[in-house]
Amino acid sequence: MALFSDLGDRRELEKKAKAEGRLPPGQSLTLKWPVLHYGTIPVFDPAKWDFQISGEVEEPKRLTWTEFRALPQSEVTSDFHCVTRWSRLDNRWKGVLFTDVLKLVKVKPAARFASVLAEEGYTANIPLEDLLRPNVLFAFEHDGQPLTAEHGGPMRLIVPHLYGWKSVKWVRGFVLLDHDRLGFWERNGYHAYGDPWKKNSATPQKKSTAPAPSNRLAARSKLSPPNSAAPRRRSEPLHDFSYTMERDCTQGTYSMNKANSSNRARIILAALVLLFGAYWAGARFSPRQPTRVEAVPLGSGSPASSAVAQRDAALTEDESINVRIYRQVSPAVANVLTKATEYDFFMEAVPVEGAGSGFVIDPRGYILTNYHVVEGAQSIEVVLGDQSKYPAKFVGADQRNDVALVKIDPKGKHLVALTLGDSAALQVGQKVLAIGNPFGFQSTLTTGVVSALGRTVQTSQTTFIDEAIQTDAAINRGNSGGPLINTHGEVIGINSAIFTPSGTTAGIGFAIPINTAKSIANDLITDGKVHRAMLGVETIPVSGWLGEALDLPVQEGLLVEVVTKGGPAAASGIRGGDRVAQAGMRKIHIGGDVIVALDGQKVASSLDVNVVLNRKRPGDTVKVSLYRGGKKIDIPVKLGESNGN
Repeated sequence: MALFSDLGDRRELEKKAKAEGRLPPGQSLTLKWPVLHYGTIPVFDPAKWDFQISGEVEEPKRLTWTEFRALPQSEVTSDFHCVTRWSRLDNRWKGVLFTDVLKLVKVKPAARFASVLAEEGYTANIPLEDLLRPNVLFAFEHDGQPLTAEHGGPMRLIVPHLYGWKSVKWVRGFVLLDHDRLGFWERNGYHAYGDPWKKNSATPQKKSTAPAPSNRLAARSKLSPPNSAAPRRRSEPLHDFSYTMERDCTQGTYSMNKANSSNRARIILAALVLLFGAYWAGARFSPRQPTRVEAVPLGSGSPASSAVAQRDAALTEDESINVRIYRQVSPAVANVLTKATEYDFFMEAVPVEGAGSGFVIDPRGYILTNYHVVEGAQSIEVVLGDQSKYPAKFVGADQRNDVALVKIDPKGKHLVALTLGDSAALQVGQKVLAIGNPFGFQSTLTTGVVSALGRTVQTSQTTFIDEAIQTDAAINRGNSGGPLINTHGEVIGINSAIFTPSGTTAGIGFAIPINTAKSIANDLITDGKVHRAMLGVETIPVSGWLGEALDLPVQEGLLVEVVTKGGPAAASGIRGGDRVAQAGMRKIHIGGDVIVALDGQKVASSLDVNVVLNRKRPGDTVKVSLYRGGKKIDIPVKLGESNGN
C-alpha cells in the first residue's frame, strides 16, 4: 500500500471506504501509522521473555519465546481503528491465532473474560467471545516486516473489530476470568468494550448511557470519590466521568503529526501563557477555598449542656430527629482511605489513592463498606468521626453484592457501633438519612425518603443490587459504603450507587439492603468466607433466532451447555449439551436442557439466575423448571456452595 501523494486521492479513498462500510463514524483514513513514543520502550531479551496463561484453566501454561514462535502461524488481513480518530485499512498481520494458543490449555467452563497482560504492568479487558473470532492473533509481522518495538514488537495482540488500545502492545500473556476486570485505560474512564462502530465507545461519556429507570436498572456510578487534596486518585471503574488525557490507540504513546509539530508548539506555548495569567489572576483576586474539609469532632469546643438544651428546644420536630440521629450515628461513620499502585501514561508506577465511606458494626472493630471502595487496595486506613485514625485489614467480600468487611484494632478504645435494622420492614415514603464523605467532605448528612423498593439494579455484567432501596437523599461520589439510616438510628442500607446523567446526585440513589449485608458480614466474621449457593451449570440465553435455529420449544430461557461434574445440577439429572454447533463466531454445546424458571420465577439470563440464588443458601432446594425435548419437567435441586467470590 503506497503512501498518499495527494490530499484529493486520500479523500476519494476515504469516501470509498465509507461507502463500503469500512470506516467507523468519526474516523479518518490514513496509510501512515503515526506514533511518536514518549517514555521507555521495553527491552526485548529472548532468553528472558515468556508468555503465561493462567486463571480459569485446568493447568497454567508458560511458553518461552522459542516455543511460542514454533506454534502454527497464520496470516490475517484486517483494518485497524485508533481511538484518536484515524483508521488504517488492509493491514497484513502474521502471527499465531488466539484460538491456536488457547488449544494449549484446558479452559474451565466459567471462563468468560480475559485480562491481557503486557510489559510494565499494562492490562486490557476483553470478553473471551471476542478473542475467539478467527481474525484475532498475536502478531510478529506487519505488512511483511517484523513488528517494530514502537508498535509493540516483538509481539502484540491484534483485535481488529475493537479500538486499537485493545490490541495490546508488548503482550506477555493473559488471565482467563469468570468476571470482567477492567484494564488500565478502562479503569481511567475509557469505555469497557471499545467498539469503534458504536457511539460513545471511544472516550469517557459525560452523559450516562444507562436506560431509563425500571425494575432492572443497569445504571451505576461507583461512588468512591477522588480526595480533593491529592494530585491523582484511584479511578472509579464503570462510571463515565471525564478523563481528559488523550492518547494514541496503543498504551503509553501519543499520536502526533510531525508536520504540525511547530504550529502545535506555538499554540501550546500561547495556551500556557493564558493559563498562567488566569491562574495568577484567580489566585490574586478570587475567594479562597477551604484548606480542610473534615468535620469538627463532636464535643470539640462545644458549649455548655444548658446552652445545647436551649438550642435543641428551638428545633422543629423534624429538625430534632436530624440532629439526634447525627449525634448518635456520626461517631461510627468512617472515612475509608485506600492506597494502591497503578501505572501512568508512560508506564511508570504511580501511588494512587481512593476514598469512600463505611461504618462500625461491632465494637471489636469490624466495619462494613462497599467492595468497590477497597477493591485492589494495598493498604487501607480508617478515619472515624472523632478523627482517630487506624490501619485496617481486609477481612473479605462478596463481590456480586458489592459488600466488603474490614477490621481495625481499637487497642482498648470503646468504639461506637451502629445498630443494624430490618430492611424487610421498610415502606415507601419512610424518612431516611445518609451520612458519608462525599467529595472528601467528612461526616456529611443528607436526608430524604424511601422512593421505591424491590428493584434489581444491575451494576455490571456480574454484579447487582438485589431488592435495592431507592432514595432521593443526596448521594454523591464518596458516599459509597456509608450507612442509610432510619429515624430510629438503625442502619437499613449501604449507600452504593446513583443514577445520574451528570456525575452528581440527581435524586436517584440506591442502597444495598442491610439484611443482605448482615448475612454476608456474619459469614465473614464467623467463617472467613461468604457462603453462596451454586446450581452448577453453564448456560447461554435462548434468543429468538437461537430458539428457531435449534428448533427449541421456547423462545426464552437458558440453554444448558455444560453441567459441572459432581455439582448439584448433575446430581439431580440436569443435562448439558452433547454436541457442538457453530453460532456466528462462537461454538456452542447444544442438545441440553432449556431452563425456563427457578422456583416459579422466569429466567432468561444469568442475572435472573443469580438473583434467585442470591436469596438462597447452600443446602436449600430449588425447583428447576426445564424443557427436555418437547416436554416440560420440574426437577428439585439441592444447591451446593460456590468456591469463588
